[in-house]
Amino acid sequence: MGLEKTVSRVEAVSRPRGQFVRRWVGAHASMSLLVLNLFLWVGESWWPVSLLLFLPRWVFLGPLIALLPLVAWSRDRWSAALFALGALVTLGPIMEWNWPRWTTSPSTREQTVDRLRVLTFNEENDHFAGQSLVDLLEREGIDLVCLQEWYPDPIVESYFRRGWHLDPSGCVASRHPIERSLDLDVVRQGDPNLVRVLVRLPSGRLVQMASVHGESMRFGIEHLARGDVTGLETVIARRASRLRRIRRAVDENRDLPTLIAGDFNTPSPSPLLRAFRPHFREAFQEAGRGFGYTWPSVFPGLRIDQVLVGPEWRVTRCWVGEALGSDHCPMIAEVELPALPGR
Repeated sequence: MGLEKTVSRVEAVSRPRGQFVRRWVGAHASMSLLVLNLFLWVGESWWPVSLLLFLPRWVFLGPLIALLPLVAWSRDRWSAALFALGALVTLGPIMEWNWPRWTTSPSTREQTVDRLRVLTFNEENDHFAGQSLVDLLEREGIDLVCLQEWYPDPIVESYFRRGWHLDPSGCVASRHPIERSLDLDVVRQGDPNLVRVLVRLPSGRLVQMASVHGESMRFGIEHLARGDVTGLETVIARRASRLRRIRRAVDENRDLPTLIAGDFNTPSPSPLLRAFRPHFREAFQEAGRGFGYTWPSVFPGLRIDQVLVGPEWRVTRCWVGEALGSDHCPMIAEVELPALPGR
């Protein structure tokens, strides 16, 4: 009898406690689903959601940390289930934590493939150290380099003169021959939105490599800080228009296997990246592990630098490189181009 009374007393105390916590974790799970749907379906078509998209993803971790001790205190299974739902939505699609659904192993040597490592990097900082980039390129065995906001560095320039092929803009470098530069009107030392080159791989196949730079949301936020909502909306419209133009330009050679790499200035969940889907896939989503944040480099909270691959490519690895003195971290992808049928 004494034990039964004790159990009854515990249940009587825990029941209202569980109901209280359940309301809070249920609200969090609902808000997480709402935020996810706003990201995916509203995106930058409504400026408040645009600002939400560009919050450092670590912000969304705060409510989970606050709720965890409450759930443990409640000892309520429904609270735990709702908390798990909110955590899955927050850590997964909102915070962009990624784990490949399957592992794509590099092809065996007997198979005829072109295997490449592609790096994209936005310099944009006076503290950039050229030698650190050279060391990274050598250590990781990079084959193709896409650079944004690039201003010639003597150490890097000297390195590229030793066995590399360089686009006239200076924004694309390749260990394999660049047969044609498609954007010869790009001015050296500028910040072009798009630089496209055709590269001849060891197998003899010709591929298109595109380095892109999307317009920064920073300009829109500066408008908003001055109370100019119209200016913010203009920047958002310009951002979308630039990405659409880039996609149309890349499609001029869509019969060629294509890689697109650069600073898109756009987080992965943004509908603006639909301009490239479903034909192009995000390398990090396919073969990256973890969050893959590239900006800001001091304490990264957003993945705005991307490598996109066309349907002909396999992605075997994708990861974020070390900080190089810029406010962006480099993104690196290892990709393979399978042999054509019958070869």
